Amino acid sequence: MLRFIGSIALTLLFVQGVFCQEVIGTHEIQPGLEANEYNIKTTIRGLEGVDIARIKYVVNDKHTYKSSPNNSLFSDRNEAYIKFYIMAVPVTGILNVELGILLSDGGEYTFPVEFQYSKNEEKHVVNLSKLNFSGEENVLVAEEITTPDLPLIDDEIEITETEEKETVQEEIMVEEVSDSKVDAKEMEAKKLEEERLIKEQEEKELLAIKEAEEAKVKAATELANQQEADRLAKVKAEEQAQLEAIAQEKKVEEERLVKEQAEKELLANEEAEEVKVKAATELANQQEADRLAKVKAEEQAKLEVVAQEKKAEEERSVKEQAEKELLANEEAETKAQEEDVARKAAEEAKVKAAIELANQQEADRLAKVKAEEQAQLEAVAQEKKVEEERLVKEQEEKELLAKKETERITKEQAEEKPNPIASKTKYTVQLLSLSRFSEERLGIFCKKHKLPVNSVKKRQVGSLMKITYGEANTIKEANLIQEKLIRDNNINQSFVTYLK
Repeated sequence: MLRFIGSIALTLLFVQGVFCQEVIGTHEIQPGLEANEYNIKTTIRGLEGVDIARIKYVVNDKHTYKSSPNNSLFSDRNEAYIKFYIMAVPVTGILNVELGILLSDGGEYTFPVEFQYSKNEEKHVVNLSKLNFSGEENVLVAEEITTPDLPLIDDEIEITETEEKETVQEEIMVEEVSDSKVDAKEMEAKKLEEERLIKEQEEKELLAIKEAEEAKVKAATELANQQEADRLAKVKAEEQAQLEAIAQEKKVEEERLVKEQAEKELLANEEAEEVKVKAATELANQQEADRLAKVKAEEQAKLEVVAQEKKAEEERSVKEQAEKELLANEEAETKAQEEDVARKAAEEAKVKAAIELANQQEADRLAKVKAEEQAQLEAVAQEKKVEEERLVKEQEEKELLAKKETERITKEQAEEKPNPIASKTKYTVQLLSLSRFSEERLGIFCKKHKLPVNSVKKRQVGSLMKITYGEANTIKEANLIQEKLIRDNNINQSFVTYLK
């Protein structure tokens, strides 16, 4: 009976030792490279058989967390703590966690550290020693021994084997005193019978005790199993809730990262649009500046051309005056040529009338063009006003030059000597008069007005290069060529002149 009770006690002690676990955690703190920077290494022992774990450093975001290259654990940093998740504990039961912390200043700080692990679907929480920072190297140790409470079997026995034997012996002694008169044989037989009855009674009581103990052990086992099942269910529910919380935190973090990425892309797009607008504005300003510079250069070139043509015209007038005086002397010397002169004067009158008619038509056309240009110029901005005035002035000077050219041609024809042979005077249409001539500039002009380059002629007159087109025997034919250039090639600034 005593051996049976002792075996039950040993079994309970073995079961209780299995569920006991000693977890020890230490912190090693070393100064970092920067001021107020510390490298922390936490070592936790006694984790044999642990499934998953989590360690939380309660360090707010006032202090900067720096990851360690020796730490590959999944981490979570928010405004209140730094948390690491251990999904697989080494079989040695020893876990190392390393991290760096940059304190906001050089003051003294204390940060709690909480370690939580799960073994056999049962959750345990260990509060490790706090991290103390005072500018000196510290090694802190925290340990906790967890022993879950288990139902124990009541080992008190109401009636022991010794007490039962004493009670039976007392009864036997009473019976022996009362039956002292019975002979020895009967007493011996009775004694044997009593011993047999005592033995049977002992066996019955021992069996009853054994059945009672087995019932208690069975009840305790069933209760322990039920409590273990309830604990495992509770641990599983807590772990499921913890996993859901981790998943939710991860989802929130992913949404935050997606939102930050979208904001960064939106900001980048806005900056790119601003750069494009700035570049387009600069390009437009540069193009406008180039256009104004080009207009100014063209105006300067035209003014130079007009000045050169004016100078040539003055030289031609002097020459004409000398020729006129020479002609007057020749007319005074010979009267024989008066009839021829009169006849030629009549022809020249006709030519002059034709030229005046052509000039009148050209003046009408130019007036019409001028009116159209004036209407267009009034619709544009004020900055083109100078260009309009320049075009009007240039047109007037061109008409004046054309008129002078016509008068010069008429005078030259009047001063020619009588010749019975038909006039050999040729006419052409002058397109350009350039003081700065280049083949490239001529090519651009011809391409703009759709004229073959080899269809125009170049003639150097003093410092000017005269560009002409076509050849005619009469002014009428030359006017037709000019009208064709106006109509087909949009060349409006040309005039008829004689071909030397």
